[in-house]
Amino acid sequence: MPDWTAEDIPVPAGRTVVVTGGNTGLGFRSVREFARRRARVFLTSRSGAKGRAAAEAIMSELPKARVEGFALDLTGAETARCGPFCWAIRRKRTAQRRDWLAFRST
Repeated sequence: MPDWTAEDIPVPAGRTVVVTGGNTGLGFRSVREFARRRARVFLTSRSGAKGRAAAEAIMSELPKARVEGFALDLTGAETARCGPFCWAIRRKRTAQRRDWLAFRST
């Protein structure tokens, strides 16, 4: 099996992606690569402040990036039942569609 690289990410420009755990590690790198491919990205993390800071860091590196940081704590009882899907529905006013949902696990 050939190696998978960031160039293999099949996200066309104009798509909307929600990434959980996007403020550090693999999640952060995923957000950066989605943004590099001109996708609109909702970066979520347990801490809204850390999520917004990560989004700002990516946008300073990629000036044309469309990245927004939001709080989403998947450790709570409510989100354990519904998770990012409920979160995305609540954000419907912010984005009319969500094309991709990327879960980053720890």
